[in-house]
Amino acid sequence: MYTLPLADSPETVQDLRKMLQQAIAVELTVIPPLFTALCSIKDQNSESAKLIHTVVIEEMLHMAVAGNLMNAIGGTVDLVSVAKHFERLPEPLPYAPFLEEIDLPMVSLQRCSVELVQGLFSRVERVPSAWGNQRAYPAQPAKFQTLGGLYEAIWQTFHRLGESVVVPDSIQYELPRHQTGGGRLWQVRSLQQALDLITENHLKGGTSELGSSSEESGADESLKKLSHYDRFQEIVHRRVPLGETYPVKPDCKPTELPEGLVTDLNRLFDYGFSMLVDSLQDLFSSNQNIGMFCHAAMTTMNQVMKNLAALMMQVPINEAGETAGPSFFYYDLRELDPEGYVVATRLARKLLFSQSFDYQGADWHRMEEVFKGFQTLVPIPLEA
Repeated sequence: MYTLPLADSPETVQDLRKMLQQAIAVELTVIPPLFTALCSIKDQNSESAKLIHTVVIEEMLHMAVAGNLMNAIGGTVDLVSVAKHFERLPEPLPYAPFLEEIDLPMVSLQRCSVELVQGLFSRVERVPSAWGNQRAYPAQPAKFQTLGGLYEAIWQTFHRLGESVVVPDSIQYELPRHQTGGGRLWQVRSLQQALDLITENHLKGGTSELGSSSEESGADESLKKLSHYDRFQEIVHRRVPLGETYPVKPDCKPTELPEGLVTDLNRLFDYGFSMLVDSLQDLFSSNQNIGMFCHAAMTTMNQVMKNLAALMMQVPINEAGETAGPSFFYYDLRELDPEGYVVATRLARKLLFSQSFDYQGADWHRMEEVFKGFQTLVPIPLEA
């Protein structure tokens, strides 16, 4: 389990950096189970799939928010260390060591179900009941019971440390609301901008954690106006039906898969996930074009990873009839192959054109989309 020793009473910029890294770890760790649950829903045009999709996009935004905040105080964003822990799932959420007195939420990769939505997703997003018109929630990591509680402590620590905690000329990004789901992302150059960014996205009146205040029109806008917790409660109370799901084997590992197509699909999915983690890491380590990053990230998630997950989830792997699923293993592709990410596009080309795999029409189209996605990200010659 990925953990950091946090101070009971954070007083220094080092304490604040540790809390922000912990928030980054939680945001990244929640995405694999959300994405697996999303892909397990057979009807991707259903209201339940759209609901979970909006949360996945906003969790990506939350990582960017935490990255801006970390850079603003001279810290270093570390996503790779967190991603390397996913091969150990199921495990407690990264902030779980500070919650010894309660039943710890476990991160698990499995098909979408009311039990998963209630037992993991809703618990992470639950709003602390102590919130009201006054900020009274205690800023002690040992008291955290929700991700929102952690952000409240981060807000208080920023406020306590004052303007001097914000460093000049840090790497910062901003995006308009229509590119961020229901939240906001702006550059942090002052203490007030930091406090407002946390409030906007996570605390009372915020647009993501506590619901969108946006009046802009767009897809799934009615869902975006609900908090993450309230969106999940729509599923828990069956106001939004889940519909049919693939019988995905929970926490599927590459070693549990039969040799052949499904093993290669699983590996290719992990390559795509690893490329996404690396691109996020690079984003906050050096100045990048945020627009190009968003396009590449959406290509990776929607065109590559979603289609690969759908292909895997149709392949039975045991006598119980359970199907394969994503593993979210992180591979350092820049070390794995001298040509780096080219190894992923080559594998996609192999799977698309191999005569040994008997794709059905729709499946071949999915694999074609996967190859086109990788070819967009890392182009290679089409010839074998």
